[in-house]
Amino acid sequence: MKVSDKLKSIWNKIRNRYSAYAAVAVMGLGSVGCSSSAPQTPDAEKEKAEKIENVVKIKNPTRNVKYVTDTLYHSGRTLLYYGNGYITRNYVDKNNMYKMSLSLFSHEDWHAHNDEIKWRLRFKYTPFEYYKLCMHDEISANIAALLTVRYQYIYAENKKEFAQKFKGRIFEFYFKAIEKGDINPLRANPKDREKEYALIANGVQKVWMERCAKGYMPTIYGMLQRYVERNGLIENSRKNYNYVRGYMYNIGGVDFYKYMKHDIVPEDERVLLSDGLKAVKSMNDGGIDIMNYVNNGYSLLNDIGIERQSEAFQHLLIAAKLKYSLRNKSEEEIQSNPQLVDMYYQQIMSKFARDKTYRQYIDKFPTISEQRSSVKITDKHEYNEIIGKMYTLKGMDLRKYINAFSNENVPVKMQNYSKFNGTYTNWLLPVEFLDETAQKPQVKYNGPMIIEPDKKQENVNIVKRRLSAWQFVETPNYREPILTLATQDDEAKIIKAIADFDAIPQVLKECDTEAQKAYYASLEKVSEKKQEKVKKEVKSRNLYTGFRRTGKKR
Repeated sequence: MKVSDKLKSIWNKIRNRYSAYAAVAVMGLGSVGCSSSAPQTPDAEKEKAEKIENVVKIKNPTRNVKYVTDTLYHSGRTLLYYGNGYITRNYVDKNNMYKMSLSLFSHEDWHAHNDEIKWRLRFKYTPFEYYKLCMHDEISANIAALLTVRYQYIYAENKKEFAQKFKGRIFEFYFKAIEKGDINPLRANPKDREKEYALIANGVQKVWMERCAKGYMPTIYGMLQRYVERNGLIENSRKNYNYVRGYMYNIGGVDFYKYMKHDIVPEDERVLLSDGLKAVKSMNDGGIDIMNYVNNGYSLLNDIGIERQSEAFQHLLIAAKLKYSLRNKSEEEIQSNPQLVDMYYQQIMSKFARDKTYRQYIDKFPTISEQRSSVKITDKHEYNEIIGKMYTLKGMDLRKYINAFSNENVPVKMQNYSKFNGTYTNWLLPVEFLDETAQKPQVKYNGPMIIEPDKKQENVNIVKRRLSAWQFVETPNYREPILTLATQDDEAKIIKAIADFDAIPQVLKECDTEAQKAYYASLEKVSEKKQEKVKKEVKSRNLYTGFRRTGKKR
């Protein structure tokens, strides 16, 4: 039977059974590639061809990236940053660390791309997955930056000289691979491209985790705190996580995540601990407060030997829940009504004793590190002091308000320590990552302590800012499939964007207002005709300098 006859047979069955809905069904089939035996009119054929062309054709191979320059408020380490819906360039006079770079515009513009789906607000994630997405946001932005560097290399006249600029920098691995002959971005062979994309994906992930992640961890953990404060401790978010991660890594029409050998593995103990808390039903109602109470006291476990780790960890959880229960009580209220403390404590102990999820959590603890496994606490007085710090709220040791309190009284008694055997394990990591992280030393957090919920920040400095008019830079547009479907015309536009950026006088890319004054003064010596041409070009670029402002103030 011919294909057309099969379709007719299907059509007759649908028509007889579903009547009016049949036409809709067949039209739906036609729209995804199935065709009926009815002849197509010239207009229909033309419309179909246009649809196919629109799917394949790239509309904008380059992107006009909009930004402002800020001359008063600048970070100590960032040339550009994305926030509040736009990109800001920090201009620090006489400091050419802040000179303009096309790849960094691509980097920040990819942050803007990721933010377009409002992934921080629209979807819910577990603490662990939100923390990882904050890292994926940075890694994917670095891939976009490297792809721009790749374009610049491809079109550079002196490729060896261009590659030398990246010696000792985070993208050095890419040019070392070119030098060794492992990859060649000039080849269009599909296998060569696949190999190059895999190198980019895994190389950027590796270098970011090794050289950048530690510096970002305090900032990302702050983001995690705000997220949990807004949404609480979410237990399951795999679908949302996979969707957002896939969106971030669809760069230039290539899914870079599919080339990664494994997902990233954050090693910040506070994040892993926070993620584990979501599984304990008795702790869920506390959200950010519980998370902060636990994490603020977590470092106290470093001074306790392995034989009392589980017991001390349980006190940490009990104390966190007790502090949360008393969070709205003043010091005077607690001291005049000590029975409140005892009542909350007994309720918490009773709930934990009945909560199977709590027992499962304790059975898996602790996360053993070399530091903890080597400490042996035998001094009862020292141990008592450590537990006392866990139960301290507003300067008061809550234990003195609890009837017959004992440091040995915990819901789950640990009888057998043989399962630890001094072996390093990190039970909070997903099972598929355990082999890769075995024997790795844990990253210790050396940043500032988290402010407890009952404390307030004071004397917050209000930072003044001075923003320029809108400015624009043309970059490759990775929102379009320029890596896979670019035509010669598309490539020509990308080449022109790179050439236009290269043509900006170096003095205007840097941060030296005196040198810029001298540059503009030198234009006076040029013929009037050429002078007007140069001024028109500078004005069209809307370039900002430290002493000269173009356009209207924002």
